Amino acid sequence: MKKKISKKDILQLMKIDHDMLREAIAVFKNEHAFHSEKTRQLERFLFNLKVHSEAEEISFYDSMVGLLKLRAKILEGYEEHNLANHLMIELKAMHFQNFWSEEVDAKAKVLAELIERHLNEEESKLFPVVKANMTKNELENLGVIYLQTRKEKRRELENRFTLPSIESVTVAVQESFKGTFGRVSSFVSSQFSASR
Repeated sequence: MKKKISKKDILQLMKIDHDMLREAIAVFKNEHAFHSEKTRQLERFLFNLKVHSEAEEISFYDSMVGLLKLRAKILEGYEEHNLANHLMIELKAMHFQNFWSEEVDAKAKVLAELIERHLNEEESKLFPVVKANMTKNELENLGVIYLQTRKEKRRELENRFTLPSIESVTVAVQESFKGTFGRVSSFVSSQFSASR
């Protein structure tokens, strides 16, 4: 007898992602967190937020915007995503991985507060209306679309944005020069030895 695997609905999956984002938000809001911890969390947060928001728009917002009861909140959600995208671009341009400044800290906190409010509003205002207007099966089907879209976005962003760190580039260049220098030294030595 086959055991039936229960699928998670889109609201459950989004809540899991929201909770993951909240873990990073807590670090940004913590005045006593080390800059190294904030840097590490911000790198992951920006990536996960981008993946989540794009998957959410495609699988959730786009399918809910037609519901008259939700239209205003969905449009507001799109705008909050746009604001978050602008802040993410600004943070990346500040090269926070190399130097954590007061400006980076302030911008990370503003982004964290925007996202925290956004998540809370989705869960308290959108989720109940969606749950009341959709069947379990419809929510599970949207969950499948959400998971697939999130997987595609994650792969796309990893391919597009996974660049080597400056440290790994420096080491690679140094190693390359060592090898080149060694070969040139051997060649020069062999030429001088042959001419003697």
